[in-house]
Amino acid sequence: MSGDHNMNQKPPVKSYCGGKPNYCEPSIPPARHTAFLNDINTIREEMQQEERNAELRQCVQEFFEKYLNRVEVTEEGQEFSPITVSCCRAAMLEPLNNLLGRMAKLSGAQPKVTYDF
Repeated sequence: MSGDHNMNQKPPVKSYCGGKPNYCEPSIPPARHTAFLNDINTIREEMQQEERNAELRQCVQEFFEKYLNRVEVTEEGQEFSPITVSCCRAAMLEPLNNLLGRMAKLSGAQPKVTYDF
């Protein structure tokens, strides 16, 4: 019988990786593996930075909408802003106003309403 000799042979030994059979992938050269891990870390850091940027934008928007743009009315019916940012350096007033305006715009905050009295 020609098929008998195959029955006496042992099956090939399965490869083991970490004690688990057949779960090994061909090994990745160390340089490629390191580059791959660096890419993953870079992507992770970029995602975390995007999350921080979104949170910062939300905080800046809240700063303007809930605080700086808040207008209240006195008992006499007069409107006023209870929270202000002040500067005692005249030369820095315009740059500060420009910066605050840009921050409000970039954050998506609702613009401050100007009232004429």
